[in-house]
Amino acid sequence: MRLRLSGLLPKGDLARGITVAAGGTALSQVLMVGASPILTRLYSPADFGTMAVFSSIIAILIVNVSWRYEMAIPLARDSKTATNLLVMALFMVVMMAIVYGLGIAWLSERIIQWARAPALYHFLWLLPVTLAVAGFYQAFSFWSSRRKQFALISYTRCWQAFGQVSIQLAGGMLGWGAAGLIFGAIASQILGVTSLIRRAQLERKLISWSRWPELLRQYRNFPLFTAWASLVNIVGTQSPPLLFASFFALDTAGYFALAIRVLGIPAMLVGVAVSQVFYPIVAANQDDAGLACQMVKRVATGLFIVSFPVFTLLGLYGIPLFQLAFGTAWQVAGYYAQYLAVTYGLWLVASPLSSFALVKGRQAESLLRQLAETTLRIGAILLGSRLSSPDLAVLFFTLAGTIISLVNLGWYFQLAGTSLLAWLGEIRVQLAGSIFLLVILSALRYLLPIGPALLVSGAGIILFGTLSWRAIAPRSHG
Repeated sequence: MRLRLSGLLPKGDLARGITVAAGGTALSQVLMVGASPILTRLYSPADFGTMAVFSSIIAILIVNVSWRYEMAIPLARDSKTATNLLVMALFMVVMMAIVYGLGIAWLSERIIQWARAPALYHFLWLLPVTLAVAGFYQAFSFWSSRRKQFALISYTRCWQAFGQVSIQLAGGMLGWGAAGLIFGAIASQILGVTSLIRRAQLERKLISWSRWPELLRQYRNFPLFTAWASLVNIVGTQSPPLLFASFFALDTAGYFALAIRVLGIPAMLVGVAVSQVFYPIVAANQDDAGLACQMVKRVATGLFIVSFPVFTLLGLYGIPLFQLAFGTAWQVAGYYAQYLAVTYGLWLVASPLSSFALVKGRQAESLLRQLAETTLRIGAILLGSRLSSPDLAVLFFTLAGTIISLVNLGWYFQLAGTSLLAWLGEIRVQLAGSIFLLVILSALRYLLPIGPALLVSGAGIILFGTLSWRAIAPRSHG
């Protein structure tokens, strides 16, 4: 049976790795999505707002918990270097978790006041613990990617989703409030890292403490530039729920958090899987400029074909879909999702290609770009807050994200030796078909009742995706 299933997978390293990684992510997201309609009925928008604030703090602090040395693991030329990079990253995780713990204890009152989330006070002590566990999972994930253990990573994601959903459902039924959501998220990290550690197969004889100073110097661009670029980027992408809670209300933050959580599902389903496979493989072929360019274009094309149908449907029918899935109380989240669909659709195409800048050694330029992008994102929300309108804040955030993704795509293609216009010319048939389909579906949205319009749109989108994928299939060998 294993041989038969293996025979169904694509033969190239890139396509095969993405298929395996995306498969596990798909199963995990099925669990998460399937549980969401129940969770939104067990927990209030304020509970989700508290969870969003907690998650945003973790997402921001986790970036520099190992100073991004784990990202150098796939670039290492030999096993001894990779092993020492991993152990060094784990050591930094422990040290930084302690430092963050002390800082959180000192600033706890200010954190609560700024986030306007009093319920978070009881969970602040969990932040350093979660950071340590998540940092370990992050490091071992890059170790597993280097060894092309994509099936193992897929397994851990499924196990994480099962553990998180189980605890969150139990917590909701027991009336735990925000604690149920937070405990479920922490448990998922513990389950994931445990699975990766058990199968890491580290050779202790390769660990050499004396090599650490040399490695610190050799890969110094990661803490000097990549770490700060990642921090700036994550502040721009994860701080919005915090800003919404601070400038508007906790309920509003909850609506916004659910919208970006749903829109982030395709990114988790496809984007993360593609990025985790694309990075080590393109790093291994970095000396072949022609092959690297083809890989960048091939990945971008595949992501566009996946992204357009999904986000078109969410952009046209966000409100009724959210009402159907999560209940009428979450209509505002669906309204936000309709705006945000544009920027998240482009982000799904651009984000997985960002690691190509690391392969090309452009860490310093990445940092400057991230500073500009984060300033634009935060500025958009601040402008909405000055106008006392969360709706305008979402609209400005969408415009900012759209500009950022288009500029980044152009840069990645430039690094690959081509251009955004050249790539658009290569996919002109799919691009013209997508524009035509968007016009037709937009008209149907207003000409037919919601039910029939949704069914016809769904059928049209499935047909478009199938035909587009078949058109590029002969070129997708790797």
